[in-house]
Amino acid sequence: MTAPASPAAALVLAKEDLQGAVALVVADYRAFLNQGSPAGYDDAKAFANWHTACRTALTHLEQLFKLLKAAGGTDAAVPGEHLLAEADCDMGPPEDEE
Repeated sequence: MTAPASPAAALVLAKEDLQGAVALVVADYRAFLNQGSPAGYDDAKAFANWHTACRTALTHLEQLFKLLKAAGGTDAAVPGEHLLAEADCDMGPPEDEE
């Protein structure tokens, strides 16, 4: 791969890469979420592990949104951006913020 001709060109490449990364994380998150807890909801320990994995994926998605915003990628709505707001409402604050 050759280097971009200018810093602006590098930013466009970064923006496109980040948009692709966001789409991939959103798709993987939805697939993981739809599978549900592997042991169902009766096993508290398994559910806690599944819940933690969901939170971790959302944190990763939030970081990607921040990077995308810094790269100037906020021109249009980003797929999955609503997931963060929905998850905040559904899951409540992290344990260290309660």
